Amino acid sequence: MKVAIIFAAGSGTRLRPLTHEIHKSLIKFNDVPLIEHTINNLLQVPELTKIIVITGYLENDFKYLTIKYSNLTLVHNKYYLDYDSGYALKLVEKYFDGNSDIFIISGDMVSTINHFNHEFDTNVMFGVTRDDNDKKDDWTYELSSDGNIIDIIKSHDANSLLAGEWSYVNKLWAKKLGQDLHDPEQVLVLKTTLVGKYLINNSIKHHMILKSYVLDFNSHWDIDNIKDLERTNKYFK
Repeated sequence: MKVAIIFAAGSGTRLRPLTHEIHKSLIKFNDVPLIEHTINNLLQVPELTKIIVITGYLENDFKYLTIKYSNLTLVHNKYYLDYDSGYALKLVEKYFDGNSDIFIISGDMVSTINHFNHEFDTNVMFGVTRDDNDKKDDWTYELSSDGNIIDIIKSHDANSLLAGEWSYVNKLWAKKLGQDLHDPEQVLVLKTTLVGKYLINNSIKHHMILKSYVLDFNSHWDIDNIKDLERTNKYFK
C-alpha cells in the first residue's frame, strides 16, 4: 500500500501579490490548480490508498477537494506560521505505521511526467539538474561518497542537483520515522526543522539508504515565485 502526504500550508509570500487572495497550491495552470496536477498523477499510482493534504493558510479553500476526491483527507496545521514545516509530520504520524510506503510532496509543483508511477526500490528525494545559465546560490544536495543524500546546502556549482520538494519513504523507514514522531521529545526538533532536513537527518540516524531521483530542469517545476510561474507557462505545454 501507498499513502501520499501533500504539504499545502504555507502562505506563499514569494508569490505576492498573487497569493493575497489565492493559495499558491491553488493557482491554476492549464486551467487546473497546481495541487490537482499532483493529485491526478497520484491517482494513477497502483496501491495508493490515501491522500492527505496538510492545510494552513486559506484552509477553507481546500475543502472542495474532499468532495471531488473520495480518498482525500484534509489535516489542518494551525501552527503553520509559528513552526517550521517538519512539525506537520507530527500531525500525520499515524500514517507512519510501517504498513505503507509514503510520498511526502509539496503542493506547489508541476511535472511533464508522472514520476510517482516509478517503481522505487529504495528511499529517494528528488533532485533537479541545473539549467546551463543558472549560476546563483540555491539549495542543493550534499552527497556521501556512496551517493547517499547527507545534507541540503547552498551552492552555485553547475553540477549540483537542486533540492526538490518530494520524497519517497519505504515501509521500513516509515516505521522508524513513526516511532520517532511518537516521541514527545521530538516535537521541539520538528518545530525548528524543515521537513526535508528532518528526513535527511533521520535517514542518517537510522542508517537508511536515501538516494537522489534526478529530474531534468525542464520537466519539473516548484512554483516558488513569479519567475517560476512564468518559466512554467513557457515550457509546460
